[in-house]
Amino acid sequence: MFKSLMRPHEKEPVPNRGPHWAGSDPLVCIGHSHTGALQAAFLAGAAIRINVFNFWRLPGAIEGTPQQPLLRADIAAQMKAPLISMMGGGAQTVLAICAHPRPFEFILPSAPGLPRDEFAELVPYEAVKARLADECAQFWKLTGLVASLVDGPTFHVDCPPPIADNAFITPHMPWSMFPGRLHEVAPPFHRYRMWRLNTELAKEYCLKTGIGFIAHPKQCEDGEGFLQQQYSDDGIHGNAAYGVALADKISSVVRAGRYETDDLPPTQLRSRP
Repeated sequence: MFKSLMRPHEKEPVPNRGPHWAGSDPLVCIGHSHTGALQAAFLAGAAIRINVFNFWRLPGAIEGTPQQPLLRADIAAQMKAPLISMMGGGAQTVLAICAHPRPFEFILPSAPGLPRDEFAELVPYEAVKARLADECAQFWKLTGLVASLVDGPTFHVDCPPPIADNAFITPHMPWSMFPGRLHEVAPPFHRYRMWRLNTELAKEYCLKTGIGFIAHPKQCEDGEGFLQQQYSDDGIHGNAAYGVALADKISSVVRAGRYETDDLPPTQLRSRP
């Protein structure tokens, strides 16, 4: 039923096979708002073999303290490997979706040629990276927590790239969540650059901890790397059509071991002591 929403794309080379975990039981996915794409696809009738735990719909799921979070016992008991984590994904949104009263830009070393606002203040890359890493820290604590609960591998799934068109995003913006910011969506490549940095931080974390990394489905991009509008209803999160593409990507990696260039296989295959 989603075929009409999928963009035809060129056939890619067959990726190398990597570690995989075949099985008929549904996968378990836990995380924040970006899990909504998988839930939307399931509710729309897609045959998705993933059980989703969305913290925004589970009041009281996280106990303990921000420094030492705990997962409520009944939820912890349902975690199993291979586990899919969709923690966070909004850190770069907090910093970059709204136009800043004092516009700033930075040069991303992995993509120095990305367009930028010549009139914005150029700030050091390391300063932006450190600030974004601070925003991500709480989510990595949760990722480490759920990974420690299962006897097997955990995979972190990246959030989708941003939508390019500011006019598409503006009607859906919850301005009250961004006090002190202008009621204006930030320039597209500023948002894209921050998303790229967020992705790089996620991959650094996964490499350090042995958690696998699953990149967004490439067929959902436009020609410049932004998310095509048909895959989002609010300009920030993926919709049901994106959820179908994402579920296929997750299954391809985890169940069949078809890792693409931007994916990372897990190296921590057993639970931590």
